[in-house]
Amino acid sequence: MAASKRKMPKSGRNDTFRSLPVKRSKISEGKATKPSPGSTKEVSNATPSKLLDVHVCGYGDRDELDPRQSVRVTQAHLNKILDTETDGVVDIASGGMHVAALTRGNRILTWGFNASCARGRNPARKQGHKAKGAGDSYADNPCGYESAAITGYQFPPETKIVSLSAADNATWALTEDGLVYGWGSYVMWDGKPGFYFNSMNEHVAGDSNPILIPGLKNIIQICAGANFCLALDNNGKVYSWGRGDQSQLGRRLVVSRADSTRHSTMSIETLRTNMCFVPGIVPLPKAKKIVSIHAGSDHAFAIDSEGNTWAWGLNNFGQTGITAGVGIEGQGGTVAFPKKVPSLTGKNMKMLVGGSCHSVGITHSGECLVWGRLDGRWCGFHGSPTDDPKKVFHDGKKCILLEPTPLFHSGCTDASAGAYHNLLVRDNSKVYSWGLNSSRQCSQSPNEYIRVPTLIGSESIRGKKISRIGVGAQHSIIALAREDVEIDEAPAKTLRIKVESSD
Repeated sequence: MAASKRKMPKSGRNDTFRSLPVKRSKISEGKATKPSPGSTKEVSNATPSKLLDVHVCGYGDRDELDPRQSVRVTQAHLNKILDTETDGVVDIASGGMHVAALTRGNRILTWGFNASCARGRNPARKQGHKAKGAGDSYADNPCGYESAAITGYQFPPETKIVSLSAADNATWALTEDGLVYGWGSYVMWDGKPGFYFNSMNEHVAGDSNPILIPGLKNIIQICAGANFCLALDNNGKVYSWGRGDQSQLGRRLVVSRADSTRHSTMSIETLRTNMCFVPGIVPLPKAKKIVSIHAGSDHAFAIDSEGNTWAWGLNNFGQTGITAGVGIEGQGGTVAFPKKVPSLTGKNMKMLVGGSCHSVGITHSGECLVWGRLDGRWCGFHGSPTDDPKKVFHDGKKCILLEPTPLFHSGCTDASAGAYHNLLVRDNSKVYSWGLNSSRQCSQSPNEYIRVPTLIGSESIRGKKISRIGVGAQHSIIALAREDVEIDEAPAKTLRIKVESSD
């Protein structure tokens, strides 16, 4: 007899996570502000409806895994501080060394490294729980050791979050009505932090409070790279902002005469640098409506309604799929503006992800394709899959897989790529990993590298339905759908982020 499903209310208490004390204060420039009452609501993004059990593996010296468990997790196991009964995670996003989760009660929980405000709170060190096996170095860890919720007063009343995305040191939240909030910082090309440029001519290096990202409305998808972010609106327009020195933004930063006059105290170069923090439209063909966006570490993709794939950004190993000049010194290092990827024409791509020097794509038919740096073990082949010089570039220094090449011909449903390792879901219930494994982020035997896709044999996830996967610098996350629990949808329309206050 099949086990009966248990119905659970949408909201619930949270005893596991420590909420921060709340003080009422004036909302300063750049802080979250409520849109004008007269604004027209044009989109209504769907809220995730499946509860997730979050499993983790890898190295968690910055509390990326489970702050109350061992620092090193060699086999994927359940994160026990995320309890379905009290928290009810419905979405999760993994950054470089931090993680953010959205709960059924419309709370955002964050944990991990917080030096750049990626967790949405002040990075000043707080006393908390020290993980087992942690050494004295934890005394300098600004994580706070405890996971905590971003408190309600940091968002306008009636804000409802539907999805999250995370970069190396920043986090973004998409709302039901198509607005985007963000917090944290980027690491710019000069090593300095940066996040936004406000109307007071001030460059703000980072923010521990969620801010409303200006110029974005009716957004239906957000996707973060290492130090930049993309947004897609309901008309198929793509916006980009963040670090752009490797053409990650896919657009030209033009300083107009009006901008120069308005910010007369800044040099043109400084002003151009600051302008990258303001979302701008990526110049994709107007005749092509974009239906999804995807980001690698420093490159990006967009898929249009006809199934074509467009790419831009860093291309030193052919990771965009644009092969012209790749491997030749002084050529092909970046793709400045969106270009159609010829080798993906007719492939009908469903999704794409990318690391520092490779990319992974899945077609609607379930085929998994890889391309990019071949000698770094990121592409999942033991050696070269072909000797064809048109498909592989090799000059004794670099070995690049130019042609998107199948790893699996069918059954693939999801993929996630970190800088140097990957996860792949097949048949909705099998997770494969390959790439760098020095921190056991592949959840495999203690080899420094896993050369080919290898099934993760952890008993805790074996045969279970996989709903989400994510990777960071030295950790991986596998989220299972809770089939035995149904969320009561009745109160869904009235659930909002609770506005907390204290005297």
